[in-house]
Order: sequence, then C-alpha cells, then structure tokens
Amino acid sequence: MVASYPRGAGSAPRLRSLALPTASLLALFAACHMEAKNPTLQFSLSTAVGGAAEVDEEGDPLLPPDVQAHIQGALEMLCGTPSAPQFMVTEDWYDDGFNPNYPQYPADDMGSGELSDEELEAIAASNELRFRLQLELAAEGRYDEVRIPSHMVDLQAYYDDLRADLAAERAAAEAGEGDPEELEFLEGELSEGAFVNWYPTLRESAEMYRQQCLHCHGVEGGGDGTTADFLNPRPRDYRHGTFKFTAMNAKARPRREDLYRILEQGVTGTAMPSFRRFSRAEVWGLVDYVRLLAVRGEVERDLAYTYRNDFEGDGVLPLSNVLAAYETVWDKWMSAPVNYLAFDGEIPAATPELIARGREIYFDAQSGNCQSCHGDYGLGDGPAAYELNEDGTFKLDENGDRISAYADDWGHPIYPRNIARGIIRGGKRPIDIYRRIYAGINGTPMPGIGESKNADGDPLLSDEDMWALVHFTRSLTERPEPIVHASPDHGGGHADDHGAAADTHEETH
Repeated sequence: MVASYPRGAGSAPRLRSLALPTASLLALFAACHMEAKNPTLQFSLSTAVGGAAEVDEEGDPLLPPDVQAHIQGALEMLCGTPSAPQFMVTEDWYDDGFNPNYPQYPADDMGSGELSDEELEAIAASNELRFRLQLELAAEGRYDEVRIPSHMVDLQAYYDDLRADLAAERAAAEAGEGDPEELEFLEGELSEGAFVNWYPTLRESAEMYRQQCLHCHGVEGGGDGTTADFLNPRPRDYRHGTFKFTAMNAKARPRREDLYRILEQGVTGTAMPSFRRFSRAEVWGLVDYVRLLAVRGEVERDLAYTYRNDFEGDGVLPLSNVLAAYETVWDKWMSAPVNYLAFDGEIPAATPELIARGREIYFDAQSGNCQSCHGDYGLGDGPAAYELNEDGTFKLDENGDRISAYADDWGHPIYPRNIARGIIRGGKRPIDIYRRIYAGINGTPMPGIGESKNADGDPLLSDEDMWALVHFTRSLTERPEPIVHASPDHGGGHADDHGAAADTHEETH
C-alpha cells in the first residue's frame, strides 16, 4: 500500500527511530549568499463579495476587525497555514478513525479511504518512473548522490533521517550491537520503499502548488495570482467550492476524480495546462491541496454570512457554530459521489436522422432553446446572451464590444460558447457534452435540462432526444464556421462577425 510516512499528530511526519576581482565583491556575495528565498506566505481573508473582508461602497469593512480576526483564527485552526496546511480532525472523526489528511489510508484507520487499492498500485508504478534515477543510485548504495525534487520537503527530511539512522546502525553493527532487522528495513527504505511508497503530505503539495499554481490561482485559491489579470478566462476561484467541468449533477461538489481529470488534461482554450508531466501521486496531492483551499474558502463564506445575517449575539461565534460550518462543508464534499452523473444505457450512434432531430431540438424554444444563446450556427451570438437595444440590435460598450446579459458566480461577465470553434472546455466526448446539457455548467447561466418536465409532468426530453442534441452539438464543432448572412433579428451583420465577442471574453463552456 502506498503511504506517505508514519502518521504523526503534527503537520510534519513522525519518522523512524571564477576568481572575483575585489574583496568588497567577495564580502557582498558572502553576505547575500546569492540564494533566492521562498516568500513566507500567509492566508488572507477574501475581499470578494461574500468574503469575510468584503467592504461596502465607501470602502468600510462589513465585518468589524475583531470578527475578522476571529474568522482568521478559526480558519487557521481548521485548515492550517500555507507552510503547515492540515485539516483539523474533529472528535467524531477521531473516534471513527477518519482523517482527511491521509486519503491513502482506510477510512477507519486514520485515513479517508479515498484511494482504491487499484489506484494505490497505479501510484506505486508511477513512482517507479518518477524516481527512476533516484532508485538507480540508491540501488548502488550511492545515497549521498540522490537528489529529491525541492517540493518534496517531507520526503527529503525522511530520507535524510534514514541516512543518518543507517550510518548509526552500521556503526552499531561493526561494534557487534546492531539490529539486523532494523538494518534491513533502513536499506530497503533508502533503496526503494521511500520512493515507491511515497504519497505527498499536504505540506509537500502546498509547496508544489506554490511552484506550479500560485502565480495564477493565488495563495488562497482565489484566482487572483500575479498573472491572473493577464489571462482570459481568469483562473478558477476555488473559494466558492464551485467547479465548472465535473461529472456531477445538482451543482454538487466535484469528486476528487473530477479535479484529477482537470489537472491531468488541462482545460482546452485556456491557460490551464496539463499536469501529465508529473506523477500520479503529485497530481493527487494537488487535488488534496486544491480541496483544502476550497473547503477553507467555503467555511470562510459561511462564517461571514452567519455573522452578517444570523448571529444576534455579541462577541464571537461559539466553537460549536464554527465546527458545524466546517462539518457541513465537508459533508458536501464527501457526499459528491452520490451525485455522479452517468448514463447506464447504450449511447446511440450519430446517424444523420438523429443529428437532424437534434437540430430541431436546438431551435425549439419549448425544449432545447439552445439557439437563443448559442445562435443559429453555434457561434455564441444568440440574442438572449447580450443586452439589446429596442430595435433588436446589440448594445455596445465604449470599445464597440457587445455587452453580456449575464455574469457568472464570480461576478465576471460571461458569454456562451462559440461551439463552431471546436473548443469545448469540459471535453468533446459525447458523455462530456451530455453532462453539460443534462446538468448545466456549475457557476454559470448555462442551465441543465435533463430533469426538466413539460406541462404534463413528463420529461421534457427523452433519452433519445438528449443524445440527438448531443450529436447535433458535436456536429457543430466538426465543421468550419459558416460565412453567411444572419437573420436581422440577431442584430444584423455577418455570422462570422457574430463570434467575435465570444472569442475575446470568458465563455460559458
């Protein structure tokens, strides 16, 4: 079984027993050491709408400083700090043997049991490839030459301690006082076990996040890193617990598998890259840390809401209220698999007849009604997506761009997908598009119609109609954008011009 390290109570693992021309330049280099230091990161409260540090129109905080300080302290108690992230284990969790800090261990053995035996085996195989150079050196006993990636801070500490213990054990053996079993264990861990059985701690994943993700997603996961303002669409803000491209229904929290898939594949048409270059353990570790940031953000918003709307007492919330908010958020994440959206039947083939039926539904205002936002040709230029003048033409801003009629859950203007470009961020597989149509896209105005009913209380679309719409939508992605005149009630102009706004703004999907 893959493990990180023997589990301790704290955030750190518990381990087994050219010549320079002048003297002034030399002094300068010695003083500075010429080493870049990692910044000391601190979690801050959110200034976004609903955050604990939100301000009013005059710039005054909605919550007083003492309340903000209380929320800050509560969040640190529950989720730790960037340098020592760790979920607090509640009394009930401890009694049940549940510990979300260790998804690789069983749920009744101080883990969360979220990684199956099959996945643990896949992680071990991936680790053999990730650490192949280290394993080659260690197999030859060249432990001093082994180099460990800088974000694997606890693995490095573990390996250093193993080396020290091995040296001590060998010295004891030479004196006739060694323990053969201990010596065998240490040599096995150094040459293989420490690497093949590695799974990152949250501290290691936080360091990897700092190196790979923070510049876009920010310290707290607010999508406000230093490069965020230069990206369109902006990086995801995790603090709502809202993720667009999942396999979930009912706006549920994503499964860990959903987050893994996004990290592994990236998001087409955005700056979000694929993380396939990293091992399975490293990617799962990022999933763990992203979830911590999301849970922290959700609890912050819940506590801020309680103070503003429900708390009638003086001072600070009782601990029981803080823990209730924490456990409520966790229940949403742990119950995610219940809302997994799958299709049990056989997916019908994309015949011309089925695609033609899908086109009818696409234009039918009483069923699909997709044309109203996505336009006649799927260019994202439907009249319902933009603000219109009284004569039916599009309202334009000072730059001559159309004005969106909608905003997403993060407060950003949002535009329908230009389907004809062939870029579907949540995936182009039939099941991916089926899920977008059935459940909508979380955090956006894109509605789900899979469970809609007609006036008689029957499903608005049958399974066959759903797949017809899926296949027609896919057909729009597989042909070039048409250059034809659009109907006047869509604002005039040419169809190839209608996609311009959607090409330069955040789109729904």
